[in-house]
Amino acid sequence: MADSSGSGGAGNLNDPSNYVRSPPSTLVKVKGTARNDVNGSIGIVVSYDRNRGRYVVSLLPGQGHRSAASAAAAAAAARAAGQASPLVLSLKPENLSEASVVEKVKAQGIAAWSELQRTMADPNIREQIRRAYTSVQMRLPGGVKPEHAGGALLVLWLLCAWTFGFAKAFMTSSLLGLILAVCVQDIAAGASPATTARNFPRRWREAVVQSTGYGRLTETQAMVGFAVLFLLSARVIFAPTPLNRPVGAAGLPRGPSQ
Repeated sequence: MADSSGSGGAGNLNDPSNYVRSPPSTLVKVKGTARNDVNGSIGIVVSYDRNRGRYVVSLLPGQGHRSAASAAAAAAAARAAGQASPLVLSLKPENLSEASVVEKVKAQGIAAWSELQRTMADPNIREQIRRAYTSVQMRLPGGVKPEHAGGALLVLWLLCAWTFGFAKAFMTSSLLGLILAVCVQDIAAGASPATTARNFPRRWREAVVQSTGYGRLTETQAMVGFAVLFLLSARVIFAPTPLNRPVGAAGLPRGPSQ
């Protein structure tokens, strides 16, 4: 892989367009190739092949399949492999231009949607969702479906946002969502609340290690971090909301007295 440390613009033989980064992060737009199915696609520059004078570009998920047939074939291949299969191209510098902000945001949105579709097509994920749905339904009163409970929670959230402010409602729902995401395995398995609470420190540590890659973290250290996060969130949630002063109560000139 070309070294980005020596990149200096068009005169650099190892990176003439100054696209190579470590780790790869430059998003580019493909243009002017003989393949209409990839023209206009957004990809990330992986490296530069000096011998061939070409950049190695990995297209983002959802890019490079302009026809329905090729898109269906790519989706089927990804499902069969159980993972995403990005299209990797070798392109000349003149066939690339740095993507604009709008193009980057749009491409990343398409990539996230493609990844979500791929994940939802995984039989294991679908089975976990089915078990979680069944577990939630068993905990609800008779005749109440999880989607009904979800709708009621949405209405309650909107009322809270209207009453206490969007920031507090968002912070509260984010904190609760984080806790539920950590406990989802126990909830899906039908564990009791006591068992779920006992398993929380271990689940939380696993989530932190998976996110940060720091494997030497202990459960105690992880829970200290969670306590700090919880206290900071609670400080925002329970902070007094400033009262709006009524218009005309102060700061406005009075009319002439009668």
